[in-house]
Amino acid sequence: MKKIFFTSGLLLFGQWLLAQDCTAVSTPYTQDFESATAPDLPSCTLAINAGSGNNWTVTSNPGTGFTDNTLAYTGNAEPANAWFFTRALQLEAGQPYKITYKYGNSSTEAIEKFKISLGSTATEGGMTTTLVNYENVTGATEATVTTGPFYAPESGTYYIGFNAYSDALQGSLYVDNIAIDVWTCELPANLLISDITTTAATLSWDAVTTGDPVQFYQISVQPGTADAVPGPTTLTTTAPTFFPLTPATVYTAYVRSFCSGVWSDWAEGVTFTTPLCDTYATVPYIQDFESATVPAVPDCNLATAGENSNNWVTALNPGSSFTSNTLTYTGGTEAADDWFFTQGIQLEAGQYYKLSYKYGNDAATTEALASFIADGPSALSVISQLNEHTITGGEPTNFSFPNPISVAANGIYYVGFHATSAASQGSLYLDDISVEIWTCDEPTAITVTNITENGATISWTAPEGSVPMGYFYAVSTSPEIPADMIMTTATSITLPDLDPTTTYYFFIKSFCGPVTGEPTSPVMFTTQTPAGIDEHDFNNLRVYPNPALNTINIENNKVIDTAILYNITGQKVLAQNIAGTNATLNIEKLPTGIYLLNLSSEGATKTIKIVKE
Repeated sequence: MKKIFFTSGLLLFGQWLLAQDCTAVSTPYTQDFESATAPDLPSCTLAINAGSGNNWTVTSNPGTGFTDNTLAYTGNAEPANAWFFTRALQLEAGQPYKITYKYGNSSTEAIEKFKISLGSTATEGGMTTTLVNYENVTGATEATVTTGPFYAPESGTYYIGFNAYSDALQGSLYVDNIAIDVWTCELPANLLISDITTTAATLSWDAVTTGDPVQFYQISVQPGTADAVPGPTTLTTTAPTFFPLTPATVYTAYVRSFCSGVWSDWAEGVTFTTPLCDTYATVPYIQDFESATVPAVPDCNLATAGENSNNWVTALNPGSSFTSNTLTYTGGTEAADDWFFTQGIQLEAGQYYKLSYKYGNDAATTEALASFIADGPSALSVISQLNEHTITGGEPTNFSFPNPISVAANGIYYVGFHATSAASQGSLYLDDISVEIWTCDEPTAITVTNITENGATISWTAPEGSVPMGYFYAVSTSPEIPADMIMTTATSITLPDLDPTTTYYFFIKSFCGPVTGEPTSPVMFTTQTPAGIDEHDFNNLRVYPNPALNTINIENNKVIDTAILYNITGQKVLAQNIAGTNATLNIEKLPTGIYLLNLSSEGATKTIKIVKE
């Protein structure tokens, strides 16, 4: 009987295909049965009863957690052998797939049985691979699960079959929300190397929270760059520390995810360099090679020789005006390809640094030298080239890199020097390497001349410690620093359109690339009074005592409106309305120092320097 029914099922299957446009579809495929009109099945799906019990049907709101259209098998006095087949699916060989679905039953006493299979035809005999088998579905509860990964034996058309095979006289079995898709194992993200020492480093990453569950991660750490293929690996569920690593060596770390038999791709490798020493220098940093034991380079500094070329060494008094310990490269029959790296130096993001050093050669030869900033003591760790020198003449050159150096993140950085001189040259010398904060010093010798009723000339001298690109200046009738300042590249300006008999304050600060210096203390001057006009009402002004300890007395023959006291940086520290010819200011709580007292009377102003004891 079973064989005869199977043949009948094949005939029904052929009629079913002819009646509908049911070509195979690619994943993702979903079937929630909402398109069906109960008790009929959705189009392009098929139910076959291969036994003597009931068949699968669609029912609406059957209960026990199933609240809409649901695939159901309801038992009777005969054992079940009913098959439900999904629409034809186009699957690819080698691709992992998964099936997610919701299932349950109608009774806490009945026990249902069903299995899910994969096959190339929508027939019982065509289901060749069992994906999962449930032999004890009970409890009148529902569960949503994912089964996989599973694979198609070869690329082609396949069906997923749900086979109810419960014993006789059981209850109802429910299945809903079928979804078939590729099994995904997501790559770890945001790989980060931290806690790098001479022999160890920690690799961390963001845990994978999308795709299918990750059981563990596979890690590879090996010498070389990010283009290398991962070598020996370690399995872990956390970020490990790697031992042993070799000092001053470039490594690349890789990681990938493992999800129930499926590997993700390798995440892009993260390259890092172990330091030569675990101790680091701070700024200001100076390397004059006096601590070296000739011919070795100083501790925690690194010299590496290129193939068939000489290496950097420390030499005492090598000549050409280098009279103490000096880093030296002596040429040979092969072109130079030799690196020297300083000790690691702690640098901060947002800070600007100045690099300087002394270089030279021995007379008639021509040498080639380049300087770099790197995040490890290796040519592979170079971030950017700073300068390139062609060296002749046999005399030392004190060089300062003309632009400030900055780094993107706080960390340990190295200054690297690469000798690339041609073959058969002489000696190249390097000394007095210095890294310090890039400063922008104040201009000096600020002088006010040619003061008239309506103008004045102000000049200054450029600072010696830095070379400004320009200056910002401002002129105000208040000793408070104005918010808006004017830029100039000159060292002298003429101020027009000033008011007569008015006290002005001049401010200026240097501008050195991205670094701006602090403003100078205000320079005070008063424009002249027009001929024939009284110098207003301050002829009989008395301000005493000066220096003062606790109070300042003010006396004048005309009414003084206000008195404002500023500290030397232009900050207002005291203001008092007077509206009279006499006043006393209490300065007892002010710190000792120099202050500027600004008095106003009927639109005129006068400023007096006050010393607080």
